[in-house]
Amino acid sequence: MNRLSIVSVVAALAVLLPPAGRAENSSMMKATAPDRMMPKTQAAKMRECDKLAMAQSIRMEDRARFVENCVGGKARPRR
Repeated sequence: MNRLSIVSVVAALAVLLPPAGRAENSSMMKATAPDRMMPKTQAAKMRECDKLAMAQSIRMEDRARFVENCVGGKARPRR
């Protein structure tokens, strides 16, 4: 096959096939690690603690420790 036909086949496939990371698929996806690793009540608490960490602008380096302490009930609000 010559270059023109190869390029046209690749272009046709790019137009016809949907991209792998489409926005429609992201709504069906969810974080599964908390759901699979712990009970649902604790997973919900973990998500709430992560939102609290984001609201308090805790640095990424400290966020895991904060969430762990928050889920365990040891978290203190930042001032």
